[in-house]
Amino acid sequence: MEEKERMIQQVLELQNTLDDLSLRVESVKEENLKLKSENQVLGQYIENLVSASSVFQSTSPKQRSGSSSSKNNNNNLSMKT
Repeated sequence: MEEKERMIQQVLELQNTLDDLSLRVESVKEENLKLKSENQVLGQYIENLVSASSVFQSTSPKQRSGSSSSKNNNNNLSMKT
Protein backbone atom coordinates (compact mmCIF):
# COMPACT_ATOMS: atom_id res chain seq x y z
CA MET A 1 0.00 0.00 0.00
CA GLU A 2 2.84 2.37 0.82
CA GLU A 3 4.37 1.96 -2.66
CA LYS A 4 1.00 2.74 -4.26
CA GLU A 5 0.63 5.95 -2.23
CA ARG A 6 4.16 7.00 -3.15
CA MET A 7 3.43 6.44 -6.82
CA ILE A 8 0.18 8.40 -6.59
CA GLN A 9 2.04 11.26 -4.92
CA GLN A 10 4.66 11.22 -7.67
CA VAL A 11 1.99 11.27 -10.37
CA LEU A 12 0.27 14.22 -8.70
CA GLU A 13 3.57 16.11 -8.45
CA LEU A 14 4.30 15.44 -12.10
CA GLN A 15 0.83 16.63 -13.08
CA ASN A 16 1.39 19.85 -11.14
CA THR A 17 4.77 20.30 -12.81
CA LEU A 18 3.18 19.74 -16.22
CA ASP A 19 0.46 22.29 -15.44
CA ASP A 20 3.09 24.83 -14.33
CA LEU A 21 5.15 24.24 -17.48
CA SER A 22 2.06 24.55 -19.69
CA LEU A 23 1.22 27.90 -18.10
CA ARG A 24 4.80 29.05 -18.59
CA VAL A 25 4.73 28.03 -22.26
CA GLU A 26 1.54 30.01 -22.80
CA SER A 27 3.05 33.01 -21.05
CA VAL A 28 6.19 32.84 -23.20
CA LYS A 29 4.09 32.50 -26.37
CA GLU A 30 2.13 35.64 -25.47
CA GLU A 31 5.34 37.54 -24.70
CA ASN A 32 6.83 36.35 -27.98
CA LEU A 33 3.83 37.64 -29.95
CA LYS A 34 4.03 40.96 -28.14
CA LEU A 35 7.74 41.32 -28.88
CA LYS A 36 7.24 40.36 -32.54
CA SER A 37 4.61 43.08 -32.84
CA GLU A 38 6.90 45.63 -31.17
CA ASN A 39 9.74 44.62 -33.51
CA GLN A 40 7.51 45.20 -36.52
CA VAL A 41 6.58 48.66 -35.25
CA LEU A 42 10.22 49.52 -34.56
CA GLY A 43 11.28 48.16 -37.94
CA GLN A 44 8.73 50.35 -39.71
CA TYR A 45 9.81 53.33 -37.61
CA ILE A 46 13.45 52.76 -38.58
CA GLU A 47 12.51 52.38 -42.25
CA ASN A 48 10.63 55.67 -42.08
CA LEU A 49 13.58 57.41 -40.44
CA VAL A 50 15.99 56.05 -43.02
CA SER A 51 13.79 57.07 -45.93
CA ALA A 52 13.31 60.55 -44.44
CA SER A 53 17.02 61.09 -43.77
CA SER A 54 19.14 62.68 -46.48
CA VAL A 55 22.15 60.73 -45.21
CA PHE A 56 20.69 57.49 -46.55
CA GLN A 57 19.35 58.85 -49.84
CA SER A 58 21.04 57.76 -53.05
CA THR A 59 23.32 60.30 -54.66
CA SER A 60 22.71 61.82 -58.06
CA PRO A 61 25.29 60.80 -60.72
CA LYS A 62 24.96 64.20 -62.49
CA GLN A 63 26.98 66.13 -59.89
CA ARG A 64 30.53 67.24 -60.76
CA SER A 65 33.37 65.45 -58.98
CA GLY A 66 35.15 68.69 -57.99
CA SER A 67 32.22 70.35 -56.26
CA SER A 68 31.77 70.50 -52.51
CA SER A 69 28.47 68.64 -52.83
CA SER A 70 30.42 65.72 -54.27
CA LYS A 71 32.48 65.57 -51.10
CA ASN A 72 29.27 65.45 -49.12
CA ASN A 73 28.07 62.60 -51.33
CA ASN A 74 31.26 60.66 -50.63
CA ASN A 75 30.64 61.13 -46.92
CA ASN A 76 27.09 59.87 -47.39
CA LEU A 77 28.34 56.78 -49.20
CA SER A 78 30.87 55.97 -46.50
CA MET A 79 28.16 56.18 -43.83
CA LYS A 80 26.03 53.61 -45.68
CA THR A 81 28.58 50.82 -45.40
